[in-house]
Amino acid sequence: IDFPVEIVGKDGVVRHYSFEESISLYQRRIRLARLRFETAEQREKELTHCANRIAQLRRSYFARYGWESFQLTDRIPSHFPIELSGELSAYLRRQFGCGTERSAARLDCLTEESNLWMFSIVIDGWQGMLYCSTNKDVLDVFANNCSTVSSENLEVIVDRVSDTDVSILLTSISGQIELVEPEVVHNNPSINVAYQAITDGNLVEALAHLMHIVEYEPYNKQAYWAGMIVAEQLRVHEQGLLLTNLALSYFPDEILFRTRKVSLSIRLGHWSEAFSLYTAISQSIPYPDNRLLKCLFSIQNGDFTKAHRVIRGLLSKKKMIQVTQRWISAQIQLTILMKRLSWISIVLWVCLGYWIHTAFLGLVLLSGLILLGIQSECRGRLQRALLGRGLTNGDG
Repeated sequence: IDFPVEIVGKDGVVRHYSFEESISLYQRRIRLARLRFETAEQREKELTHCANRIAQLRRSYFARYGWESFQLTDRIPSHFPIELSGELSAYLRRQFGCGTERSAARLDCLTEESNLWMFSIVIDGWQGMLYCSTNKDVLDVFANNCSTVSSENLEVIVDRVSDTDVSILLTSISGQIELVEPEVVHNNPSINVAYQAITDGNLVEALAHLMHIVEYEPYNKQAYWAGMIVAEQLRVHEQGLLLTNLALSYFPDEILFRTRKVSLSIRLGHWSEAFSLYTAISQSIPYPDNRLLKCLFSIQNGDFTKAHRVIRGLLSKKKMIQVTQRWISAQIQLTILMKRLSWISIVLWVCLGYWIHTAFLGLVLLSGLILLGIQSECRGRLQRALLGRGLTNGDG
């Protein structure tokens, strides 16, 4: 493969991508796999294809530019993957111009472990230490022992990059070295791209962009909220909850994110978690119009009479709320009617068993099982509707 890479898009147009852009493209497809494919077999096929493609790109980059980006001197690592060598070549070429504006970097392997390699590095007379790992947490340990400002006899962080599966840390005690590019070439995602994808009807692509944005901009409330709405539209509530939890880790007191988590937890059937969070919110501030939630919690607890009373008191001018109210009310009334009939049948079987024959008492157990099944079926229909099935498919 030569660079820039030619990749044919879904629209049949051939586009050119740099090494970094092409790697980012396939990594984004990996993140999207759970949304794009319904079966485990299809997802696994996509993940395998993208992983193989990333490995091929890295091998090709090393074959094309590796020899002019860096040279291994005295001690050479025995198990340094060629794919990792390609990523390292791209890093040195991109950040320090090794092979273009400067001579090739000289690396001497000092330590080699299962997922960590430590090198001494020399670039045009400048000396430092280069740590390369496939586990970001491992490099965090080294980074915590380094300084961010010049200090005598203490390693200073010169540069650090972390990708999905590769992390590189560069330190020195001999001063800074000028970077060719101050920042990584990866194109930082723009929320306008996500909005354009929404306008074009590409909701899956929009959600991928928004999830990518919060990785780079963890304090971007707009991206979190837009992502939650798109996830709601796509009915991928697990992704919506993932975004909500991530948002709450940065904005723990944001009421909109907390109430969103309540609704998503209910949709996914996490009733105890939803009720705990709902109770905590209600104790601190007035919960915005909680009557529908009270109705849902009552149904889950088996108190259908209370649920019916609450839903009858819920009046709204919004058409969607009216449809939801009528559907839930109909389900509750049907359940209450069936429960009453079951109780009547139980009393009837007991009377017949007492006055006519004890064989009728066996039907009491059958009516009891039917009674339990009625409640379970009502909860099941509610859960399907909360997940986006049932109510919108004509059940209401």
